[in-house]
Amino acid sequence: MTYFVPNNAAFAAVGNVLTTLSAKELDNILKYHASRGVKYSTGLGNGTLSAVNGETLTITTRPDGSIFVNSAKVIESDVLVKNGVIHVIDK
Repeated sequence: MTYFVPNNAAFAAVGNVLTTLSAKELDNILKYHASRGVKYSTGLGNGTLSAVNGETLTITTRPDGSIFVNSAKVIESDVLVKNGVIHVIDK
């Protein structure tokens, strides 16, 4: 699995909104931040990925090497976990 995990500042930016969501809404958000298959940063070229919830994630790699998932910038990449890889995002 490939996970796009918001950093602490991103969680702080949404405030208490997460505490008001239903379990189904939280499940959908978590599935939106994951994609099947392991994609290291070197494999995240311009294009799209399918999120586990069925939505499309747009991946953009800029000439300076920065990577974006939709409008969120990848600020730390290729964090290995038991079942895949995490890319930390700023939104």
